[in-house]
Amino acid sequence: MNEFAAIEDAEAVLGSFAGGKWQKSQTVVGCVSKLAEECLDPDVLIKSTGSQDPRHGTVLQTLPGKTSRRELSGFFVIQSEMLHLIENRPEILGKLQDKLQYLMIDEYQDTNTIQKRLYSCWPTNINVSVLSATTIKRLYHFEVPRSETFSNFRKTLLRSARRRS
Repeated sequence: MNEFAAIEDAEAVLGSFAGGKWQKSQTVVGCVSKLAEECLDPDVLIKSTGSQDPRHGTVLQTLPGKTSRRELSGFFVIQSEMLHLIENRPEILGKLQDKLQYLMIDEYQDTNTIQKRLYSCWPTNINVSVLSATTIKRLYHFEVPRSETFSNFRKTLLRSARRRS
């Protein structure tokens, strides 16, 4: 925690450090998660002069030591490790591709860069289901989602722009 607090204008980058240690930790993890999930390069961020804040690069440079010592954890760590394994260890990717027949993407519009890169590793013959907010609403109201929601997903995905809600 102290390493993050030592970053120049830490509160401007990470959010308010008001409150106790637990509140401060939640603030840091929230910001770090968002940055880490987008697979941003810390060195590029630090050198940036445009719309990116160079201090975000400093935050990301602090991250590896914290996660390797298990001082900081979150879903972003699991996603990052998974991406690293399947991009750098083809035998692991092969075993997963052999075992998995279905892949479900929940709320694709909220997909981050790590998840998009994970998805791109799967072969085109895998059965993919995609849930959007509209589909989930239908499920919660015990309505039947239309099959068109899921059909031709890969073709649509390849043509469509990535949008975040």
